[in-house]
Amino acid sequence: MPLTDYAETLDRLQKGLAAQYEKFPGILNEPGTSVALKIDQNYWLAVEPLFSTSLAKWSGVFPETALTTLTRTGNMITRASDRAHSLLLAVTWPGRPQGAEILASFVLAEFVERAISLYGGRDVAHTLSDLKVMAGERGKVQAFFEGKTPPGKWVYAAPR
Repeated sequence: MPLTDYAETLDRLQKGLAAQYEKFPGILNEPGTSVALKIDQNYWLAVEPLFSTSLAKWSGVFPETALTTLTRTGNMITRASDRAHSLLLAVTWPGRPQGAEILASFVLAEFVERAISLYGGRDVAHTLSDLKVMAGERGKVQAFFEGKTPPGKWVYAAPR
């Protein structure tokens, strides 16, 4: 059985993301409306399954193909114990101080920013989003990132 080469699909995913971002910049980094938000210099928090299904649609691939490509290439973090790519997290942002629970995944910043700079011809200097993970979720995130570099402490909202 030959090894799968994910390079072509990864390229399609990045081109699709860049093309959609060019038309609708609000798909990224706007809490409450975007499919992914920059939470750390290394990671974008992606709202699932919205992110993977939208990315697949924009790229002309099946959602399962998009998700498999992102996880197998290491562009989407998976939990070491069971290879799960998402977890339920309580998050907050200025427009929603009471918070909300979302199914979240973590995508490498390099994937998103490379897509925009290479295929969208835009500056990649996105500032960190106003979205924060609730402080009580820190242990859950740390466990999810076991064996990997976790997001920094600034990702978490201060306890009230």
